[in-house]
Amino acid sequence: MTGAEPLLIAAAVGGQVLSAYSQFQAGRAESKIARQKQEQLKASSELAAAQQAKRDEALRSAQLAQIGKSGVQLSDSALNLVQRTAAEQEIDVLTQKYNTAIGLSDLEQEAKVAKFEGTTGAVSSLLKVPQTVLSGTGGTQV
Repeated sequence: MTGAEPLLIAAAVGGQVLSAYSQFQAGRAESKIARQKQEQLKASSELAAAQQAKRDEALRSAQLAQIGKSGVQLSDSALNLVQRTAAEQEIDVLTQKYNTAIGLSDLEQEAKVAKFEGTTGAVSSLLKVPQTVLSGTGGTQV
């Protein structure tokens, strides 16, 4: 082994360690981004739900006002219309909640996968360190 080989081996090992660290950090950053997307989805979903609730209430109020204005008693077909509207609005709310839950679940998985990939990438790079050392010293490669 010449005088330069230890420096080359140290540089190669340092490169592997740096690669491991950068992969780990990249995984953490991607995971953090996915979690931020989750928070944004939650906030936008809550805002959309509140806005929809206002629109739904306004529609039901308008229906009741129109029925009252026309002089029709709130029975049979008029009552069925209001009830059917309320039921359809509830289905819309539940559908929106379901879609939000699916989106949040997908983002949770994305965050976990990103973190896992960063960790496994780091481990993979660190496992190459012995091979780098052995190849640099003229030993058998692993």
